[in-house]
Amino acid sequence: MEGVEKSRSWWQSVPVVLTAAATILGSTAALVANVDKAGWFATPKSDIKVDKLAAVAAPSIFTREFRVARGGGTPDTQHSPQLDESVEFETAGELQMRFQVASRACSQIRLGVLVDNKLVKETMFFDEDTGMLNLGPVSPGKHTLTLRPEGRINGCNSGTLESWGGTLTLQVST
Repeated sequence: MEGVEKSRSWWQSVPVVLTAAATILGSTAALVANVDKAGWFATPKSDIKVDKLAAVAAPSIFTREFRVARGGGTPDTQHSPQLDESVEFETAGELQMRFQVASRACSQIRLGVLVDNKLVKETMFFDEDTGMLNLGPVSPGKHTLTLRPEGRINGCNSGTLESWGGTLTLQVST
C-alpha cells in the first residue's frame, strides 16, 4: 500500500504542475506577442528578388600577366603598327591594367590603350610604370586590348622607336 500512497500523491501534484505550465506558456505567449508587436519578428519587406541579389554581390577580381616584347620599328618613326601588342580577355565589366617596362628600357614611351579598336586612354610618357589604370566599365564578355606604343627622342631613342617590352597586368571581374 505504500506504493499506492506515493502514486496518489504524484497524481495529486499533476494539477499543480499543469497549472504552473499553463501560467508559463501564457506568459511566454504574451511576451512573444509584445515582441512581435514591437516589430522584432517582422519579415523585411523588399521587392528585390533572389535572382537580383547575385548582381548586388561584389564581383571577384581575376589578374593575368602578359609578357610583351616587340621589335622591328620603322626607321625615323616613333610609332609603327608592327609594334602594337594585342591580348584577348573576358570580363564581367571591370577592367584595369598596368604596364611595367622591361628593366633594359633606355627611353620613355607612352601608350595608346584601345579596347576593341577604340581608344579608351592615352598615358603620359613614362620610363618605368603606368600605375594601375581604370579602363572600365566595359560590356560583359570577350574583348581585345591593344597597346599602341609611341616613343620620343630621349635616352637611346634618337628618332626611332625600334622596340619595347615589359609586363602587362590585367585585372578583370568574373
